Amino acid sequence: NWNFKATGSYDAPWGIRISPVIRHQAGLNFAREISVPASAATAFGLILPASTIYADNPEDNRQDNIWVFDIRGEKTVNLSSRARIRLFLDGFNLANSSASETITVTTGANYLRPAAILGPRTLRLGARLLW
Repeated sequence: NWNFKATGSYDAPWGIRISPVIRHQAGLNFAREISVPASAATAFGLILPASTIYADNPEDNRQDNIWVFDIRGEKTVNLSSRARIRLFLDGFNLANSSASETITVTTGANYLRPAAILGPRTLRLGARLLW
């Protein structure tokens, strides 16, 4: 399991600072699971608790790799000798990656179905008052 992150900043004209971030996360290895409920064992007259059996080695399967590109633009405006306001605009997941963050690893109808997907493109506008 490994990940990579690169950041930087560029001071553009008119006092605007642009800060991009690119992140990469390697997909996790997983083993396919077979879930055996306790009721399956009692049908044969056995008394066994519910259990999970691994059908594969963990190295046999791997989840998606995730690439994410974010950016921030900000500008500081002086209101007085002591007070400033910092305006910013953040953009998250600008490449609109729809990689699966987690998947269902239990054998059945939902096997390999995404359980969580990376959020879509998102913008955040904000301000911060500095004394």
